Amino acid sequence: GKIQELRAELNSEKRDPKHQRKKTVMKKIVANMTMGNDMSLLFPDILNVMNVPILEIKKMVYLYLINYARSKPDMAMMAITMFIKVSLLNKDIYHFIHIYII
Repeated sequence: GKIQELRAELNSEKRDPKHQRKKTVMKKIVANMTMGNDMSLLFPDILNVMNVPILEIKKMVYLYLINYARSKPDMAMMAITMFIKVSLLNKDIYHFIHIYII
């Protein structure tokens, strides 16, 4: 179904140096969330996208995480742990702000 297609696109190993494919998929996921479709099954796949250095993609990841943090608290804790690691490695203030918000 739709979830499997989005997961396959998100995890595609095709060459995508500017991350355009991931950006397009994240837009589809956020649009589906907005329409009320349950995209929570993609949580592990979204966690893998957190390391993408494109600000627009990061914003969509944060929207996703905030939307599903209550229904998937264990995954949200994993996301926070990953945020902290990435933030400390990159000294990324943007990550710190979102950790605080979450």
